[in-house]
Amino acid sequence: MSNPNEEISVGEKGPDKVVVGHNLGMLTKDMVDLLNTESIGGNAGEAEINGKKYRCGAANGFANPETGEIVVFGNIQNIPKDIVIENVEFTLRVAMDWQTGKFIKIVQFWNPSYEKKKFSENGKLAIESAINEWNNAQESLIQ
Repeated sequence: MSNPNEEISVGEKGPDKVVVGHNLGMLTKDMVDLLNTESIGGNAGEAEINGKKYRCGAANGFANPETGEIVVFGNIQNIPKDIVIENVEFTLRVAMDWQTGKFIKIVQFWNPSYEKKKFSENGKLAIESAINEWNNAQESLIQ
């Protein structure tokens, strides 16, 4: 997801709707709770959306590699070792509107390059679909 104005593509097969619903809940609560404790702008930089620049925060998480079900958001040093071992790490870069204090769009989703474990196609689709739903729900916040 390199262009923050585009949606993530969802394949023909389609993701597991139960997992997508779970992930949407995790994005809405757990991701936002984590982002509210993180610094915004620094390493996560900024994103341009519809011609306007927004500072971003980064939310690290772990998800099941096969299903894509998000297990937890947090920084690796705060995550139980068994969760780190059994799941795949990922990062979301999320744009924030300073005027409203709200996170408005997930602009990037990636699996760190040093991470040897990868998501299955279905796992990746489940996360990307939840991101698209979350972004669509936030659309009215983008000015």
